Amino acid sequence: MNSYSNDIRNISVGENINDIKDRGYTGFQCYDSNTKIKSWYLYKSCQVNKNNYHLIKFEYDERFALNENFEGTQISGHPVIIYLAIDKRGIIQEINAFSDSNAPFYF
Repeated sequence: MNSYSNDIRNISVGENINDIKDRGYTGFQCYDSNTKIKSWYLYKSCQVNKNNYHLIKFEYDERFALNENFEGTQISGHPVIIYLAIDKRGIIQEINAFSDSNAPFYF
């Protein structure tokens, strides 16, 4: 049996977003408009971009953080803004993350 790690937490490119629980995540928004949505399952509420993807921004729910000194979403200890690009079938095509410019510089 092969064992593969996920790209980010329990999320991987190529997976169907409807198969991934949104427990442990919060702050769901359409990336381009910042329109709030209740779950990433509502990705079709967001407009498509030039690549025909729905972009969903989200955050880690701090109630599930195990050992983080910085409050906020991190990857490998670095504060980030993160969003998913989801196609019309619900398949995750991209996971995009970039440095959170609002985080303290020392992080």
